[in-house]
Amino acid sequence: MGARDSSLISESVLKEGIRGIYDSFSRYHEFRLTPWVYATRESVKDIFSVPGFFERSPLSTILHEPKGIHSQTSYVTSIRLQQLIRQINEPGYTSCIPTLAINKIQWSEKNKPEPKLMIDGAIFLKSDAFRSYIPLKELSGLRWVQPGMIRVSIPVPDRKEPSVQIVVDNPKASLKYMNRGGRPQYDVKMKATGYAVSRTNNSLLNFRQLTSETEKAIEVEIRNLFRTGIDKKTDILNLEYNLFRYHYGEWKAMSPAEDGLLTDDAIHDIHINLNITHTSSEKNKSVQGGIGRH
Repeated sequence: MGARDSSLISESVLKEGIRGIYDSFSRYHEFRLTPWVYATRESVKDIFSVPGFFERSPLSTILHEPKGIHSQTSYVTSIRLQQLIRQINEPGYTSCIPTLAINKIQWSEKNKPEPKLMIDGAIFLKSDAFRSYIPLKELSGLRWVQPGMIRVSIPVPDRKEPSVQIVVDNPKASLKYMNRGGRPQYDVKMKATGYAVSRTNNSLLNFRQLTSETEKAIEVEIRNLFRTGIDKKTDILNLEYNLFRYHYGEWKAMSPAEDGLLTDDAIHDIHINLNITHTSSEKNKSVQGGIGRH
């Protein structure tokens, strides 16, 4: 089902294959291929009936205006229909479609629950085939490796007992392939700039320690994401597409290559290069050994 500038597809339809949807769209020349694409496991009708914030139009919700929220808190990159069609035609590519749900708990108006839309996870497709639905709580590592992320925050050293909240701007990740003893393996490299926005205790005051602990926390999220992909038989990091595009001979020899890449040893090393430049308020300037350096 579609709207003016967005398309919402139910999980059941995606399980049948998206090519049929594209063929239907292509018959009507007035239908553009630029809408945002979302999936849902809930009622499509209910999703479209959710109102906007502060009595604004429903067109102001994340369904129609994803960029505003994404620029403040990036989790799953929104995708346009033309991008999705291009991806499903690429050999070895795993597409990621954000899923929408109705949040009936977090918001209220005049002491009454006020339903609002939220991203609750993502559905992954391999070519035209449905692979998996993964809830948002298992996708925290996606923020570091998916292109298009703008602003990401992470509690350090961990979520259970955070000492400081670090915000990271525009993380950029890349894959480096190597063949070790006949086994395909990848190193993941990520580079970004970050800064502290809040502090709950003074357990991480040394600048080098703060940077090291943040890098460790990011690495844990990326490794957990890859293990989730193995469990779900989903190539979330798009290792196969990288192999197809940059190492075609090896991809051809391995075909189907995905089975050989969704293994515990396929990710060899994860290198995080994080530059924490400053803190955002005077009260956090107790971090020692480099705050304020650029």
